[in-house]
Amino acid sequence: MTLENMNYIVQMAANLAVIASLIFVVLQVRMGLRMMRDQAVRNHNEKSQSVSRAMFENPDLADLWARSSTEGMGKLTDGERVRFVNFYTYVLRVWEELFIQHRDGIMDMAVWKANMRILRDTRVMPGAQEVWAVRRHLFTPDFQAFYDTDLPGEEARPLYG
Repeated sequence: MTLENMNYIVQMAANLAVIASLIFVVLQVRMGLRMMRDQAVRNHNEKSQSVSRAMFENPDLADLWARSSTEGMGKLTDGERVRFVNFYTYVLRVWEELFIQHRDGIMDMAVWKANMRILRDTRVMPGAQEVWAVRRHLFTPDFQAFYDTDLPGEEARPLYG
């Protein structure tokens, strides 16, 4: 075997090693993206569950939510308005984070669609509309534009009643 032939063999082996390394990197990136998506879903589910948990663990908040859902904030006391505005702002922040993760390709599509049904049903409530009117400016422009558009799909359904 000549020196030239050995050189070709070594170059081929080196090229195969580079290709194998690239395949390994691609697999690692895919696994990392999957882990990031899984973490985003877990994080969102924890935040969504914290909203539900706050409602069923706190009857006063549930009552406040129910009254604001149907009547708006006009009949609430000052303290109740503060609580509702802050609570719904928290809910909006959870959705804004979900929106950003979806836009960036991180959020699972099934989780996204399920939450968009909740958002569609919630944002038509009088209290939710009033909070959005006074807190809209606190959110990113992209989320503002998204929240203000009609969401595709079925009509909003009342959450209660």
